[in-house]
Amino acid sequence: MSTRAELEKDVRAAGERLDRAPADTPPEVLQEWRKEYDELVFQLDNLYDDQVNEFTD
Repeated sequence: MSTRAELEKDVRAAGERLDRAPADTPPEVLQEWRKEYDELVFQLDNLYDDQVNEFTD
């Protein structure tokens, strides 16, 4: 599995975990999950693909 595919899978899983969190989930846990989600999205957004290079013809 490529790095991009792994990150996309991790982002989806982290987002689903946040969306499906029970109402009684402690705020500290939700904050950590949000931080993890944001870090994964940041990594995915800044991933450089060798196959997709804007400087090639």
